[in-house]
Amino acid sequence: MKKSLILICILTICLFALGCSSDNPKLTIDEKINILIKESVPESKLIKSEIITIEDGKKIVNIHVKGNEGFTNDLVKKAAFQQSANIFEKLYISSLPLKTVQCMVYRPFNDTKGNAVQEIAVKLTLQNETANKINWDKVDKINFDKATDDVWVHPVLSK
Repeated sequence: MKKSLILICILTICLFALGCSSDNPKLTIDEKINILIKESVPESKLIKSEIITIEDGKKIVNIHVKGNEGFTNDLVKKAAFQQSANIFEKLYISSLPLKTVQCMVYRPFNDTKGNAVQEIAVKLTLQNETANKINWDKVDKINFDKATDDVWVHPVLSK
């Protein structure tokens, strides 16, 4: 009896895991994208994601995440580049109909009154055409800004 109960529990867990997989054909494209985002961004780091469908059925995905802290401005930027590269890779190797993915990495900055305010530190944009040319096994993720279509860095980090 005890062995049967354990077996049922294991089967239930396996079936649940299969049902949650981004490869599940019953899921919508938006659901698959959201699963991939959750797999590549820790829950504590994900601020929000937005998925926009354009006329040809392709998707524009905007992802807002909290950045990793660094000791220097250069380390903050490189951590944001690497964090974004990992997200881009997860999404683009999925072969889902993506047009553009934009990753915005936030971190606290001090305003003119000395108060910490969450602002975009780095914003990277990667088009599908560019992503298809990237060798994800060998690309330099620390300097991923050089592989993207567009990059914006907060002026404070450029000092």
